[in-house]
Amino acid sequence: MKNLIQFSILFCMTILFMLTACDQGNDQNSPVLLSNDNDPISNRGDCDACPGANECCCVIEWLSGTGTFKLCGTSDGDAVSCEITGSNCGNDIDGLEHTSFPLNVNNRREEFCMDEGMAFQVERIDAGISDVYTRISCTNDAANPQWVYKTFPSSAKALYDVDDDCLLTECN
Repeated sequence: MKNLIQFSILFCMTILFMLTACDQGNDQNSPVLLSNDNDPISNRGDCDACPGANECCCVIEWLSGTGTFKLCGTSDGDAVSCEITGSNCGNDIDGLEHTSFPLNVNNRREEFCMDEGMAFQVERIDAGISDVYTRISCTNDAANPQWVYKTFPSSAKALYDVDDDCLLTECN
């Protein structure tokens, strides 16, 4: 009888330990607070959403301001195809479009997929009075992503080449 009680206590402690350990593992998906800022930053995202073998996991992140944007040339999107000719990019802009998304304090990120060796356009489609400061990366799944910082005044556009290593170069 004494062994049964000891076994029951040990079993309960083991189950409690396992539940506690599993619960701590879920903290990976919670927002992170910067030490010098009270605004949470989002997780880096799940690049498994980019199914192709030669696709880059990209993101445009809000830093300040408020605006509405669209993307042209992505490999995902809302099934509206788009193409831009004469873009001065080394690669073609030909793919799908993210037709409209806000970037502001409540919507800080827009993730998208890009084929390696292609190009895309970011366009601010509203006529806001303030500039929108952003940063863009197509190495979003890397430990140290490459960031390109860009300010978008009202109705501005920027075009980017994506190389075979998912690195960005702004087109002239």
